[in-house]
This record gives sequence, C-alpha cells and structure tokens, in this order.
Amino acid sequence: MSEEIKKLIIEYVEKEYLEEEDEQDVDENTPLISSGIVDSFSMV
Repeated sequence: MSEEIKKLIIEYVEKEYLEEEDEQDVDENTPLISSGIVDSFSMV
C-alpha cells in the first residue's frame, strides 16, 4: 500500500474516531478494535 494511502487512512481514523484531546497515536500497526479506537457499533 502506498505511503500516501496509509497517511490518508490514518488521518481519517484520527478525525472520525478520536476526540481532539485524545493523545493516542495511530499508525499502520495500531489495532483499531482491540485498542478501543473503533468498536463494532461504529462500523455499521
């Protein structure tokens, strides 16, 4: 996957799923579900 696509996906996840004051770092290896960033309800 290109670096630009990875960056776009990470930016989307940070914008849509993290609160502004949340200091959790997201990268391409971050487990979105088990880390609690994304839950099954928000995937619907």
